[in-house]
Amino acid sequence: MVGPHGTALKQVYPARSLFRQPHLCWLAPFSAMILLKILDVISFGLVEWVFVHVIIPVVNAASLGLLETQFSKGWLFAAAILLADLWFASIHEGFVGKLNACAVGWFLFAVMFSYGVVVAIVAHVVFDLIVHFVKAFCARYQPRISLVEIFMALSSRR
Repeated sequence: MVGPHGTALKQVYPARSLFRQPHLCWLAPFSAMILLKILDVISFGLVEWVFVHVIIPVVNAASLGLLETQFSKGWLFAAAILLADLWFASIHEGFVGKLNACAVGWFLFAVMFSYGVVVAIVAHVVFDLIVHFVKAFCARYQPRISLVEIFMALSSRR
């Protein structure tokens, strides 16, 4: 798909959110719990120590305590939420995209635990639609010439 000025646009499927959310909310955390428990036994408790003393406090501070209630339910549950969120973030491109996906994931998990899975799915779909509409709108007003081309044109005049 080609956008204005010949820029390539990705095909957008907001319905992916509808099908991805149940996997992120149910299958991924439960699978992560099993994997984490096995790794914890193999590592003689090192996995639990890292999550309890390093990862969970850092994420709790970064999320401004948004998931503090869930983090208080035990390290395994908190670690499963964070691993499911990392899986969600790994789908996105670039460091800023992954960081943004982590923050949105924390918010969506908080919405799910407060209001239910259906509301979290709706929030995810609405968020995706807003992001994609804003990107499409902004793509229309991108400059026709890049800064590199302007610099090259100016430097060749000397």
